[in-house]
Parts: sequence; structure tokens; C-alpha cells
Amino acid sequence: MFDQTDNAMMRFCMETTRRRMDMQDAQTTPAFDYALLPGGRAVITQGCATGAWEIPAEVDGCPVTAIGAWAFACCPGLTQVTLPDSVISIEEGAFACCDALEEVHMPPGLRSVGVHAFAECTALTALRLPDGVSEAPEGLCRGCRSLSALEFPGNLHCIEARAFSGCSALAALRLPEGLQEIGEMAFFGCHGLQQVILPGSLASMGSSAFAFCRGLESAQLSEGAACIGAQAFFGCPALRRIALPASFFRREKP
Repeated sequence: MFDQTDNAMMRFCMETTRRRMDMQDAQTTPAFDYALLPGGRAVITQGCATGAWEIPAEVDGCPVTAIGAWAFACCPGLTQVTLPDSVISIEEGAFACCDALEEVHMPPGLRSVGVHAFAECTALTALRLPDGVSEAPEGLCRGCRSLSALEFPGNLHCIEARAFSGCSALAALRLPEGLQEIGEMAFFGCHGLQQVILPGSLASMGSSAFAFCRGLESAQLSEGAACIGAQAFFGCPALRRIALPASFFRREKP
């Protein structure tokens, strides 16, 4: 299913892939641009590399604290990236459409990740969000069809719309207690997903959150869960069991 976001990302990738290739010399030396920010901080604004690359912790004597919007998007040869401990922010689309990217190592002090940060990274196999990240933003790993392992922080409170839609290699999900909201189409089209366990803290699940998860066999809502959105499990032909807690039926009517 394509929308305006998909079309914009495809156009962006077509326009920038050539520039990414031009940034690399014949020796495939990593190349990047950066900007210095007030307070003696630096942000990587654009870069490209082939193979595995460890992003430097500082440039011009300033700590690198952010990976800028679309900084490494559509970098075709990047297979692995390690972010330094100084990085606290990954901005919008920073690594989107890096179709060879298999591994991402995030620092423990990371605080925020932007929308579509790893969207369409079709070779990415695993993602661990550090404890400082409390939201999985919109389209975070949308279309990451090789993603089979997800590790969420204990303080995660929101998974936004389409965050993991099309992640067809996911097989099972146990979402952390404390999660309050799952956005619309958050796990739409995760065809390999077979089992999902939702926490009792869940207050809201958007429409079509797990729609067209064709391999989904069972879904369990823990005691305390409050709301399921429209068509949440639409198009799940293998679904044989949905376990609803007693709390779901004790909700007060508005």
C-alpha cells in the first residue's frame, strides 16, 4: 500500500543516490559533512560509506550529538553502522532506504529517534531501542522485511502509526508493560507474525493495527487493557484465538 510518504521517499532516494555515490572515492573511504551547533556540539548532516562504519564521536573538537535528517538515506553500500556514545538524537529518515544495512548499534544514551529513521532498510535483521527512547515513531522500520528481532525499552509508552508495517519476518511479539498506545496500522502486513501479547497498560490501539497479518494465529490482551481499534485484526485468516481480559468488559460506557 503506497501513500504520499512512500512516493516522496522514493523520489528522494532517486535524487540522492547519485550524490551518495559521488561522495565516495575509489577507496570507498567514508565521507561525511557536518555542522557545528551552539554549545559546542556537532551534527552529521550528510554521509555515505561502504561496509561497516563507526561514526566518529567528535569532529573539530566537538562531540557528535545528532545524526541529521536524511543524513545517510539511500546510502547503497552501508551494511553496518555504530553510533558513538555522544549521540542522543537520530533525526527524521536518517538511515531510510539503506537497502544493504543489516546492523545498527545505538548508544545507551540515545533519547529520541525521528520518523522513518530506518524505513525501507530491507536487509535490517534486528533493532534494539535503548532505555532512553520512550516512543517508536511513525514509520520507524516501515517496510523492513528482513527484521526478525525487536527489543523494546521498558519505558516505551507509544508505538506510532505504521512504525513496523510490512516487517514480514517478525514471528512473535511481547510488548512491554507500560505501553499505552499503538497507532493505526502499526504492524499492518506483518505476514510472518504468529503470536502477539499486548500489555495491560494498553489504553488505545489504532485502527488496522494488526490488519493483514496473515500468519497471525493468536492475540492476547493482558488484564487492564482498555481498547481495540476498528479492524484491528482485519484480514488475518489464520487467527484462531483472541484472549480478552475481564477488564475489557468492565469498561465504563461514555
